[in-house]
Amino acid sequence: MLNSSLTVRLAEAADLPEIARLTRFAFVPTQSNQQVQEGWFGQGLQLPDRRRWVVTDSQIDRVVATYAELELQIACLGSVIPAIGLGGVAVAPECRGQSIAHWMLTQAIHQAQAQHIPLLMLYPFQHGFYRSLGWGWVGQVYQYPIAPQHLPKYPRSGTVQPITPREHPAVQTLYQQVALQNNGWLLRSDRQWEAWFQPLPGQDLWGYWDGETLLGYVLLGVEQQAIYGTKPIAVVREWVALNLAGYRGILTFLRSLRDQFSRLIWHTHSADPFPHLLQQQDRVLPQGHDRILFRFSHRLGEIGSSFMWRLVDCQAALTSRPVQPTAPFSLAMQVQDAILGDSQWWVDCAEGRMTCTPLPSLAEAPAILTLSIEHLSVLFAGTRTVEDLLWTEEVHWQGDRTILTHLTQAWQSPPPFCWDFF
Repeated sequence: MLNSSLTVRLAEAADLPEIARLTRFAFVPTQSNQQVQEGWFGQGLQLPDRRRWVVTDSQIDRVVATYAELELQIACLGSVIPAIGLGGVAVAPECRGQSIAHWMLTQAIHQAQAQHIPLLMLYPFQHGFYRSLGWGWVGQVYQYPIAPQHLPKYPRSGTVQPITPREHPAVQTLYQQVALQNNGWLLRSDRQWEAWFQPLPGQDLWGYWDGETLLGYVLLGVEQQAIYGTKPIAVVREWVALNLAGYRGILTFLRSLRDQFSRLIWHTHSADPFPHLLQQQDRVLPQGHDRILFRFSHRLGEIGSSFMWRLVDCQAALTSRPVQPTAPFSLAMQVQDAILGDSQWWVDCAEGRMTCTPLPSLAEAPAILTLSIEHLSVLFAGTRTVEDLLWTEEVHWQGDRTILTHLTQAWQSPPPFCWDFF
């Protein structure tokens, strides 16, 4: 199949049966096409914050691939960065192996560039494929399956109550406040919150209050797994705490449920002190599993590879990201991008912001950083540092090493984390 026969366009109502077929085969092959139409696309193909695209092949006059664009607002250390999330990428099974997905996502990158979108975000089905298109792996999820009785003991001061619709605005306000303090959290739209609050079987939302003030909440799911015995398992699917009191209130509440659950699965980010607070640094394992990982090391948690980011409009991205206090500096960046083309930028950093302008010549640059768009995305996210990438020779530095130190300080931040997935 030649790419000249492919066209990408917004999906229309008549495309729904074919979109449902592709989606079912890619994501939920045990369901029927009708179930996918009703469950995935019951609200329509085009929504206020979501656009569905299709790729058609003129040689066979049929939809051969599809994906969705989501309008996102990503919190970054007090600022908000507009972005586009890509999801629901699916190619017809009979058309796979012909680079259609690569072509389709290349078009998506060019469309984002035309709109001056700072970055694209997605959850990859295969990291290597998206890395070849310029995405960098930036998101991690930490999971700790532990015995509830090993949670720390704190004196109970506030109250825990199930969240009712009347308290939904308080939950939204708390989430927004905490999200803006962090890196990578999505600022949810009203439509996203409406879906988030929909009750699901075996899932409850609990809030920790100090008088009339909501200090934290936890979204708790319950599962039954026979390998862990007859008691159910509690799964923390989201937790948000305004301060230490809210954090301790959530942990105290979960510990109070220790007689009901055989295991608690705590999902979190890398900066969470949770594993250090446990009375026993040990995970709960099924019967017959070795609790020793290596020599005298106990099994405790797991790290999950999560979302990827890709910078698109480098100028918009670098100027929108807050930076940490450091001495003013300037440098040149040579960015290698196989999709959008290589570029050169003059970067100035002063007073908590970077400015970025196209650079015709490197002759006067005090320092030059040469790197791929993937590695620039990783540095931008705060997942790795320039020193890390220099040590592994993934980037190249030329010039004043003092500027290297200032750049590392400027981009220092906790790695991005996100509760939402798509």
